[in-house]
Formats: sequence, C-alpha cells, structure tokens
Amino acid sequence: MDGSILWPGENIWTLENLKQLKKVYVDRPDNSNSSFEDKLKIQLRGQSKEIYKLVCECLFVYYLFPANMNYKTKIKKLDNVASWGNISIDDQLNSIQGLHNGIGNPGTSYSTRKPDEITYLCLLGLKIKEMSSQQRNELLANPEKSQNLLDEIRAAVKSSNKINVQMRHVLLHLLFPEKYERIASSEQKKRIIHYLKDFLPDKKLKPDQGLLKIREKLEEKYPGKRIDFYRSPIKEMWNEGEEPTPPEGGEEIRYFWLTSKPSIWSVENIKDGGEVFYTAYNEKGNKRRIFGAFEIAQEGDRILFYESHPNKMIVAEGKVTKGLHTEEHDGFQSPVEGVSFQYIRDVSPIHWDQIIGVEDLEDSSPVKNGAQGSLFELSKDQFEAILALEEVKPEEKEITSETWSELLQNRNVFYESDLVYLNKMFELGGEATATQLAAALDKHYSSFNAPVVYLAKRILGATNMAPPKRLDGKDFFWCVLFEGEEQEDHHFLWRLKPNLKTALAAIQRKPLENYTKEDFLKEAFIEEEQFDIILNLLNYKKTLILQGPPGVGKTFVSKRLAYSLMGEKDPDRVEMVQFHQNYSYDDFVMGYRPDENGFSLQYGIFYDFCSRALKNPQKAYYFIIDEINRGNLSKIFGELFMLIEHDKRNEYVTMGYSKQKFTVPGNVYLIGTMNTADRSLAQLEVALRRRFAFVTLEPAFNEKWRFTLIHSGVSEQMVNKIQFTVEKINKEIIRDFQLGPGYAIGHSFFTSKPENMDEEVWFKGIVNFEIIPLLKEYFFDRPEIVTALIEGI
Repeated sequence: MDGSILWPGENIWTLENLKQLKKVYVDRPDNSNSSFEDKLKIQLRGQSKEIYKLVCECLFVYYLFPANMNYKTKIKKLDNVASWGNISIDDQLNSIQGLHNGIGNPGTSYSTRKPDEITYLCLLGLKIKEMSSQQRNELLANPEKSQNLLDEIRAAVKSSNKINVQMRHVLLHLLFPEKYERIASSEQKKRIIHYLKDFLPDKKLKPDQGLLKIREKLEEKYPGKRIDFYRSPIKEMWNEGEEPTPPEGGEEIRYFWLTSKPSIWSVENIKDGGEVFYTAYNEKGNKRRIFGAFEIAQEGDRILFYESHPNKMIVAEGKVTKGLHTEEHDGFQSPVEGVSFQYIRDVSPIHWDQIIGVEDLEDSSPVKNGAQGSLFELSKDQFEAILALEEVKPEEKEITSETWSELLQNRNVFYESDLVYLNKMFELGGEATATQLAAALDKHYSSFNAPVVYLAKRILGATNMAPPKRLDGKDFFWCVLFEGEEQEDHHFLWRLKPNLKTALAAIQRKPLENYTKEDFLKEAFIEEEQFDIILNLLNYKKTLILQGPPGVGKTFVSKRLAYSLMGEKDPDRVEMVQFHQNYSYDDFVMGYRPDENGFSLQYGIFYDFCSRALKNPQKAYYFIIDEINRGNLSKIFGELFMLIEHDKRNEYVTMGYSKQKFTVPGNVYLIGTMNTADRSLAQLEVALRRRFAFVTLEPAFNEKWRFTLIHSGVSEQMVNKIQFTVEKINKEIIRDFQLGPGYAIGHSFFTSKPENMDEEVWFKGIVNFEIIPLLKEYFFDRPEIVTALIEGI
C-alpha cells in the first residue's frame, strides 16, 4: 500500500509522506489570486523528491477523469511539477497511457477547484493509512463501505472549505465502474433520477444506488445496448427541455459556428452535460482569429460545432452558457478570458463540401475564412440554412462491394486504426463478439464503440446515405458495417456485412511489397558483414537481442530486419510489443479479464501469435519485443520461457490457466531491443544471456550516414557540424569511468530533418531538447562536464 503509480518499485504513498504533504499543503492553504501552479510551487519549495512525486501522483489521479483536456496538456502539467523537484516521469509507462482518452467531462468547477480536489486525495490517503490491511481489503471488496468512507472525507473537506469536491464521484467510478456512473456531479445525478424516476422501483435509495437500479431497468428495455447516461437514447430521456434560453435583458439570440480540431479536442468528449470553457486566447497568449465573435457571445446564444481536418463536418449543436469572462484554465499561468458553452444534441453530419455548395452561405464568415479560426458569428438565416442540410437524406440503400473497396482505400473515410480491428475481425472469419475482438487486439471490449460510430458516420457522409434506424426510431450506426445476433450466453455476435467482407478479402489478396537484403542495407546503417552475422545467429539461436546506446536505430532495424529475412513486407507475420515493469503474463500469454458478463479466460498477444505460426509452419514469423530488459521475462513468459530456447522448440507444456498443451513453434523468431544506457540492464543479464544471442549496434556517423543526410537536403557544412559535435560528446562519454560505449549518442538523432524546416533550427532543437537532457541525466552529479561539452555548440 506504500507503492507508486508513476515510479514502480518506490514507496511514495507512505504515512510519513502524506503527513508531510498535509503539513505543507493542506494545513497552509494559499488563498491569493495567483494561479494554482504558482501557489503550489511556493508551498512545495524545499520539500524532498518523495513529496514532489506524491503530488505528481495526486495530480495523475486528478487528470484521469477529464476527457475535455488533451493528453499533451496533462503530461505537460505533470512534467512541470516534476521539474520543480528535479525528477522526471517516464511517459512510456503503461499507467501514463490512461491519460489519453479520459472518462468524462467534469465541468468547469473541477478545473477551478483543483486545490480542494488534491486536498481530498491527501486526507483520504491519511485515513486509509490508519486502517489495518484487513480493513483495506474489505474496503476494496465492498463498494458501500468505500462510498461511506469517501463521503466521510468529502464532508470533512466541505466543513473547512465550504464546497463539495467532485473527486468522490471520480474515485467511486474508477474503483467500481460497474456500480457507479461516470458522472462527476451530484446535481446531475439528482437531475437524471428526477427525470427517470419511473425506472426507479424504490424511491428511498441513495442517488448512486438509484442510478444503478435505473441502469438495470434500461438494460432490460434496450437489450444488447451499452447504456450510457450521456448518449442517445438515454440522454434525451433526462435532458429534455435543454433548449437554449434567450439572453437576459431581452436581447435577441445570436448564432455561432465553433471549430474544434479532433486531434486536440473532440465534440464526442463534451457530451457529458458539463460546461466547457473555451479560451479567447491561444496558449501563446495571442487573441484567436475573429476575436470580435468572442466579445459579443452571450448566455443562450446557439452554436454549431464543426470538426475540422480530417472530418470537416458539423456534428452537433450547443449553446453559450456564459459570455466572455475570466477563469483559470490549464495551459495558462494566470486567469484568461473565454466563453463557456454546452453540448445539446448530435447533428447528422453536415460536410464542408455541402456547406460551400449553398449559395446563401457564400458570404458567411466561416465560408469566407475557409473555417480557419475558432468562433464565427452567423446570421439566423445562415444558421438555419446549415441545419436544413441535415434534413436532406436520400433513401437508404445497400453499399456494393465495389463501393466498399473504394471506401476502404480512402483514408478520409477509413483510418488506419479502423482497418486494424476490421482486418482482425476478417481473420476471425468475419464475425466476433466485442469481447473476442478485444481479446485478439489486447483492448477493452467497449473501446470499439466510438470508433465504429464515427466510421459509420464518415461512410454515410461519403455515400450520401441515411443511417439505419432502430425500432424506437433512433439512429443505429453499427448496422452500417455489421449484422448481428444475440447468442445464448448473452454476448452479441457481430458479422461483417457480406459486401464489406468481400471487399476486405479482395484487399487481403493484394500482392505484398518485396523487401530484400539490399533494401535493408540501403535503409539501415549496418554493413553487409554484420547483416550476415545477424542472419546466421537468428537462424541458429531463434532468439536475438539488438543492444546499443540511445539512438542507434534498434527498433527501426528490428522490423526491417524481419521483412528482409521474409523477403516481403507481410505485417501478418510480424508482431511488435514494448515491455515495461507492469507488463504481465496475463497480457502476454493468457489470463482472466473482464468482459460484458464478468470474467473470462482470454489469450494474450504472444499466445495468439504462436497459434498463427503453428497453422502455417512453412513460413517464418517474427515477434519483436522493444525494451525487452524493462520487463520481468520469467514472469511474462511463464511456462513458455523454457520453450523459447532453440533446442526446446516444438516441445509441449501444460498451460496453468487453460490446462491445455501448448508450444512455441520452430518457425517463430524473437528479436528484442535493449538500451545499454538503461540502468535496469544488469539485474536481467543472466536470464537474458542464457536464452538470447546479443548483437551490439554502435553509432554510425560514417560515409553512408553522411551521404544519406546530404542527399536528404542537409548541407555539407551542417553534416560536418553534427559529426564534430557528436564525436566530441561521445569521446567524453566513452572514456568516462562511470559510463562507457554503452551510453554513446547514436546516429538516429540526426537522420531525418523535417521538410521545410531550417537546418539550424532542427539541429539546435535536437541538441537542446534531446541530447542535453540526456547528458544531464548521465552526468547528474557532475554538471560542469555538461557545461564544457555544450559550450560553443
């Protein structure tokens, strides 16, 4: 219970650390008008690294819920706090990936009351530390006991801070998602219960238990449907009457167009009912384009949400909830001006090509500006002209296999990520339950919901078709791509539409691109003699590790090495994973995982890979493990660890979970990569050496590298400068008694200058933000060496 989320193996959540955090932070609140970060920095000044790490862990928990904040902003915030304590966070940790999507939109107050939410986490941690191990286990096993504890701490925070923190709702959902909804507002929970009280048999239940009962009734009414209170058709049941209210003072309603960029934030992430604050300034502090639109927006004004590249379509309607005002906002040092708004309803996609084809919209602000901006004012006629396009829908028709083939090759419709799960379903015979598909791709069964809906909408837009309808009249987007039926075990079996399956089969039959030894030698900075050594080692040993210092292209080389040995680029016979400290046997081989009906035994990525290889013994299969030394190999491989040895292939063992016989076939080759500058190397040396052959890749600032760089457009003078700089640095690293050749700077840092970027800017960017931080880590106790090395660069 003393462990760590962000620094595995360390004890961060200790009683002593929590008491100290309470002393310097909770007991010494800063009520000034400074930003949260400025106040926190002062409060933590002079504290140990463990306290800074504890604060980072609290902030990590805080950032898990918001879906209306992008991943880069969350990481930037955490890195900023970590830098105050001269510590760093490994953004490759599996736990960090949980910050990518978020869970819901907690609203503006969650952002503005961040100090109180962190206070809540600290007090909760102290309370849990007072418990015995048995009491803690009972707490995790009993949702009601957990709820009572969280309510007790919430009441304590309210008595001193006069507010109801939302972390109570967040933690209950994180701990018991099957019992507590992804709703971070007490008022919204009460509102849902009020409007859906007909589904509630016992009116005396507490709000959370009442919502659970309502969910169960809704699942009976909509069998096979994932119930979400923020999605249709459930949202409309309790959100009726949420029409825009006219501005105060009798002013007329204004109309606006708001652009979102899906790569930064998506309308899909603001459908949770909370307010969203949109700044009138960008993160550089400059006013957004057409600033006047922000100045005139008032409460009750109506908004159309437009998603820019690559979607380029109106997807929803909303309203302004507060005109131009000042708030604290993540990404800004001090409070900033902006407008708050709220999602109301989905709009059947209205594409940019449709909008620019309407004569009445030619003079509209978004069309004249090519939608390049944030907020545009529309006239009432223009607003209604755009919405009128939503109602123009031709009769539903079947998509032919020829059309499917065209769509599958159109990257504005089918993204690469869509092809991953569709091709996997095709491999499974064209049908699978969500759980089966999730297990095959190492994902959660609910992770396909949003991508399938968005893909279906893009398909409908490209074919100018109306969406299929449910019996209740609601749109049903899954049926654009799939047919299905409920099985006896209550899992829903999805089948690819016949014409789509035919089109996928045609694509699967396309000839693979050839890739030879000569192609490999052109791309990789490896000499032919070393290539031949690698080939012989891999053919004999069947397991190989490419080791070397940072930036020698180990990962780049590994996949191309596999292709060159196969003679073709066949992605079905190459699989890549990255090990980390939390990677487990359950992920890799097999284990019990949650699905729609509880838990079931599901196979991991290596088990599935070996199964595929067993069915095709004439072909070689290559499994690549990046950062192999970061994982505990004996635990990850389990019974199969012995079988990866070349003389144990095709021998069978009985698997612990399934009790079935299994083997690692002889046509499976393992290629690992390992960073010799990684300090976790030594403890795994013995286990690795016995089962793998090792090949060292070294920095290759040679004539081949020079030719490649000059041929790409980098001047000879810059190539000379790079070579002189890196050789100077590497000379110091190699002769250092604590470091040596395994820590040298590799050529991959300088192999691909972005097109149209000034070469001096490119060079300085790599030196300042990649190499110098690495040197500071190497010589953390001797900063004078770093100063001498970078002087004059």
